[in-house]
Amino acid sequence: MRHRLSGLLAVLSAALLLSATPTPATAQTGAQAPVRAVYGGVISTDNPLRAIGSKIPSTFTAAVPPAMPSPPALNQQRENAAKILPTQPPPPASLQAAAAPPHSTPFVTVKYCRDTYGEEDGAMALDRYNWCAMRPSVVYYIDEDGQVQGTTTFRMVTAGRGDKGSRKAFFTSEFDRFQDSGVVLPAALVTLQLSYSTSGYSDTDGSNPACGVVGNSPATVANWRAGQAAVFEINSNKEDGYTPDKVSRCSVA
Repeated sequence: MRHRLSGLLAVLSAALLLSATPTPATAQTGAQAPVRAVYGGVISTDNPLRAIGSKIPSTFTAAVPPAMPSPPALNQQRENAAKILPTQPPPPASLQAAAAPPHSTPFVTVKYCRDTYGEEDGAMALDRYNWCAMRPSVVYYIDEDGQVQGTTTFRMVTAGRGDKGSRKAFFTSEFDRFQDSGVVLPAALVTLQLSYSTSGYSDTDGSNPACGVVGNSPATVANWRAGQAAVFEINSNKEDGYTPDKVSRCSVA
């Protein structure tokens, strides 16, 4: 009897909760007014890096980050739609020939993703079990008017692995390539945490509840800069599966 955990790795998105509470004694060289940190998201053509002196959208400026939402419950139509990847330029020939790590390893590593797709952006499925994502991201430091006074850009690298024969998938994330510009807050004062949520599946062929999430994340920009990693496990119970194969399908965000 087969037991499998079906995850939508191609559409996995990471939610970062960011806040900062500077004190009056916080050093802000060149700043005439206090600044606070807000997470600006993954840098892309749809969400370009905002220049110092510009204003960022109000959607980024909430004083308290919103709670991590659960993704919509899956059905067959949503799963099929999620498997359709956005149109992207083909990777260089050198990367097209890159082999995924053997299944004997516990899971694909962040180092492997860096070595294999070091200059590429986006999510790449290596095979049915291994997945890498390289996402340039930004923290903005804004004044009370929402004007950007400084930025911290960085790259989020995530390695995902579904273990064959188990009901678990693992995601490990590390941040690198930090670069500060303009007025920034001390890294130890800026909270930057990664979290995951899941939803279950329901359609005419059966249903299962949301998968479980177990893991932890570094707490501050200083922790990420020091090389700490976020490690999360997505899992399902055999008893929660449907059909004789005890299948569980989960959306992951």
